[in-house]
Formats: sequence, structure tokens, C-alpha cells
Amino acid sequence: MAFTNRYYGGTSLGEGRTIQDFSLCDVNGAFVFTAALRKKGTMVVVFFTPDGQASTNAVKAVQQWSTDLGGDKLTVLGVAGPDRPTLKSFADAQGISGVSLLVDHDMHQTRSWGISHLPSTFVIDGKTGHILSKVIGDDAAELAAAKNILADQIAKIRAAEEAAKKAAEEKKAAEEAAKAAAEPAKAK
Repeated sequence: MAFTNRYYGGTSLGEGRTIQDFSLCDVNGAFVFTAALRKKGTMVVVFFTPDGQASTNAVKAVQQWSTDLGGDKLTVLGVAGPDRPTLKSFADAQGISGVSLLVDHDMHQTRSWGISHLPSTFVIDGKTGHILSKVIGDDAAELAAAKNILADQIAKIRAAEEAAKKAAEEKKAAEEAAKAAAEPAKAK
């Protein structure tokens, strides 16, 4: 089944737009705040239904992304209704463990994001909250393209952290060299 990336109504979120942070309970009853999770680096949010094969495919795909790309710079969330027992059963039956499943009891978040087709998968820049990619449905090629965008984003974050670490080490070495050069001058 092929879908297109369209905006549905004034509140529909698509590529380049900024997400609306939210908090929902996960299947264990703990509150999850997207604003706090975005600080990790990148975030993937998949809105799905626990009783559809396309949704199952999308959730399993993003779970695989978490495994392939490493979880240190990535948070993966699945958002669905109607209740915790249904989502727990879904997770157990499908072997979902790498995706934090959040319960959208009244579908408020799903509606506020302008979701009209399930599944809808979003790749989000954690720093800015901008949507880097949006995939509607479970098309393998579109999901692969979104994974590539996500991998590039994670690589950029890691490269920036490595550059910052190297700059800090060089600064420390320069300070130590300056201190060592200043000590003989003090001794005279």
C-alpha cells in the first residue's frame, strides 16, 4: 500500500515543521516527556494501531533502527491507543522491546499531530524539534530512506561530539604547555 507525504489540515506535521512536545504514560505507567528525551540527540515517533499489519511492520522497522544505529543518540517511541493491556499484549506478541510504547487513551496526541493515516513515522532532530522525515504507511523503500536520514543525523551528532572532545583536549594541552613554559621564567 503506497501513501504520499501530504499535509492533512492546518495542524498536520510534516518535514521541516517543529513538533509539539508532549507527555504520555508508557505501558508500565511511567510518564514519558518528549522534551527531555529529545536531549539525547534524535527521536523517532511512530503513531500506530496495535491491530494492523502495516503498523506492526513500522514498529518492528523502527525497533530494528534502534538496534542497528545504537541507542545512545536515539530515542524510539510508539504512540497508540486505547489502553495499557492492549499495548502490552501487542508488545509481547510481536517481540517489541526496543520501542517505548506510549498510551494515547483519548487519541489527543494523535489528533494534535494531524495524523490521519496509521502508521505514521517521524524522524526528529532532538536539538531543534524539526521533523527530518515523515513516512506514512509501511513502504520498505520510504522507511529505508528515513533510516538513512536518521543514520546521517546520528553520525553528525557523534562527529560534533568528537570534534568538541578533540578541541577540549587540544585546549588542555595548550594550557599545560603554556604553564610549563611559564614556570622556567618564574624560576629566573
